[in-house]
Amino acid sequence: MADDDTTRFVEDPEFTCKGGKCSNPQKSFSLAKKNLMKVLEIEPNHAEAHYNIGNALMAQDKFEDANLAYNKAIYIKQDYVEAYISMGFALEVVNFKEPRP
Repeated sequence: MADDDTTRFVEDPEFTCKGGKCSNPQKSFSLAKKNLMKVLEIEPNHAEAHYNIGNALMAQDKFEDANLAYNKAIYIKQDYVEAYISMGFALEVVNFKEPRP
């Protein structure tokens, strides 16, 4: 994978799904996650890749898994404001879904 392709995967998680190849949004986000995991194989401490995996998981309503991905991004890059905000949304949804006493 060329460096500019790696950057495109990270900046645009639907990169490989453009041009009509992935018409199903769930499939698009699943493929995006798969491609971002390839980025992490090359560079495991890539905060943006973890963040965008979180975004793909949020789009699939996998809020707890998204929270873990955002947490990894924040661990790597402590000043990652977007990851903190997105993690807040994920936690809000998870807490909202849990029954209240």
